[in-house]
Amino acid sequence: MKSRPPTADRIIDASLRLFNEHGFRNVPASKIALHLGISAGHLAYHFKSKNDIVIAVFPRLERELREAKRPGDVFLPSSAVAHQIGFARTLWKFRFFFNALTQLLPDDPDLATRFFELQDLVIGAMRELFDDLIAHGYMRKVEPNSTLKMSRAVWLVWLSWLRFEHIATPGDLEPSDPAIARGISLAASIVGPYFNGDFTLLMEVELSKALPRIASNPSAAVAQRSA
Repeated sequence: MKSRPPTADRIIDASLRLFNEHGFRNVPASKIALHLGISAGHLAYHFKSKNDIVIAVFPRLERELREAKRPGDVFLPSSAVAHQIGFARTLWKFRFFFNALTQLLPDDPDLATRFFELQDLVIGAMRELFDDLIAHGYMRKVEPNSTLKMSRAVWLVWLSWLRFEHIATPGDLEPSDPAIARGISLAASIVGPYFNGDFTLLMEVELSKALPRIASNPSAAVAQRSA
């Protein structure tokens, strides 16, 4: 018989799901306890507050976002698409956190420091990727703006995408193919004009393969191409 996970892990898993579905502010500790079929006192034995649960969730977010922050060494259109799809799904898995930043960070300076360090890591990885693409001729130079500004803009687009899609489908455990395609399309509106035409076109083909449910809806696919 398969053993049940420890209570603390069950609380974290349930909280993550409830926070994602209903929003951090809208899920009291009593609702988490009721969902798990345990007493409020039993929950408080493991986590004194919801913020303590968030602190326990953050290492998972940190680990998975570090793993998803950039593709492998060989950057092909197929790996570019796979990377962005994986990145979108990772963000969606922890969407409550990003959508509640203004509630969570002011109350916990340590958590804020850890988040900003992680954010800088992700933006820095994007910048390195764009610099590598420019060096290998896949992208033209980003002037007069810098690849750092471009990376920050792409990151902000993904955070806005999370909020937009969560409002539309708060209960989805996974983002739909069209939702992911919309996110990639929004990011491509910033980066796409700097790619050479062949690379952009090949990414569109790979995106249709990876997300077959958008194949019948061309408007959902990446449409930006270099002039």
